[in-house]
Amino acid sequence: MAPTEYHVVVRRSAGFSLPAEPGGVDMHGNKAIRLAVVVMLLVALAALSGCNGAKTSTNSGAPAGGTGSATVVIVMKDMAFTPAKATVKIGDTVVFENQDSVEHRVNIGGQDLGQQAKGAKIEWKAAAQGTAGFICTIHPEMTGEVLVQ
Repeated sequence: MAPTEYHVVVRRSAGFSLPAEPGGVDMHGNKAIRLAVVVMLLVALAALSGCNGAKTSTNSGAPAGGTGSATVVIVMKDMAFTPAKATVKIGDTVVFENQDSVEHRVNIGGQDLGQQAKGAKIEWKAAAQGTAGFICTIHPEMTGEVLVQ
């Protein structure tokens, strides 16, 4: 039995291009496809950049149904502040609560709040507008910020 021979005719049409040679790549091919791939990669990169694990807390500044100041709790656990970013209003209280197995020492906006043993809580009152960075001076990789509005 003789082998069957097939002939394939490929025509170049708008929106489609073939490699210049077997195994080669036609770099002048469909620009729309390349643009779409670039856009998809940029969208994926933008989506992933928002997934860095940082948590943000926003506080309205007043408890529901009343006036006065509100309280935001920032927990120290697993060698991290949670949330790492919070928004409060002037007069609000930020409570740093140590739920970690080690001691921490919080400094916020240049003010040392002292050493905190496991289970300890310490308060800081938002007195002026701006951003107050905070850090554990024992574990300097632990950082965060409070935006005071």
